[in-house]
Amino acid sequence: MAWRLSPLRLITWGLPSAALIIAFISLETAFKANTICKTLGNWSYSTYLLHVIVLWTAQYVLGETFGLAPYAILGLCLPIILLLSWGSYEFIEKRFARYLKHALSAVVRHRKHRFLGSANISP
Repeated sequence: MAWRLSPLRLITWGLPSAALIIAFISLETAFKANTICKTLGNWSYSTYLLHVIVLWTAQYVLGETFGLAPYAILGLCLPIILLLSWGSYEFIEKRFARYLKHALSAVVRHRKHRFLGSANISP
């Protein structure tokens, strides 16, 4: 617990982390034309959500049951994580985004029609 309260934590973890984040953000424009980076970026939220589940399950099944080494488990899990991330992005995220876009545009059209319709009422 004492290491969390150390003033050196800001210097040893906070400032280097902030520098890395700033560096990655400034490099974003250099990768806009790279389709692989764009694709991985699109899948990143799905990867974030799924990787722990896949790795934990694989560690339990393959590591605990069959005694497979951690790096072998990681090597087997990476393609599975990529495949699941792709599927989640394509079949859940994109479809949900399209549904929301259509639903919100319908709400906006309805409200706009109601607002403009009420303005055309003559006394």
